[in-house]
Amino acid sequence: MTAPKAVLRQRRRTSAVNLPSDLVRWFAGEIAPAPELPPLKLTPEQVTTLRSMPASNLSRAERRALRLPVLAPTPSPPWSAKAWPGYALLPERWAAWKREHPDAHPPIGYAWLDDPNARQQPPSWLVSEARKCARRGKS
Repeated sequence: MTAPKAVLRQRRRTSAVNLPSDLVRWFAGEIAPAPELPPLKLTPEQVTTLRSMPASNLSRAERRALRLPVLAPTPSPPWSAKAWPGYALLPERWAAWKREHPDAHPPIGYAWLDDPNARQQPPSWLVSEARKCARRGKS
């Protein structure tokens, strides 16, 4: 006999709290920054043009070519942390991850996740709407 359909169609769970797999990799620090591009070869005219621009408008490669300070690359957050309803649920998901991994640190640039009074925390009404959305049509 074959297994019932319900057994075959169960979704995979990444943890006890059912976090999206890309968030699990991001929280675990497994997502590496994008590799650096090779240095640019600029003509003197291009160098003059770039030097006339504000440094904040320059790309990483242009800053390196002009020998300006460049910050270390950081991993980009996954889409489930950027898109709706993920960004509203991110503090809750981080808290769930932190309960399972007490020695974990927040991703680079997201230290506010450990601070419940941080300005970036979403308002409670937004979180409740996001929870309704995450149920995918269930009331």
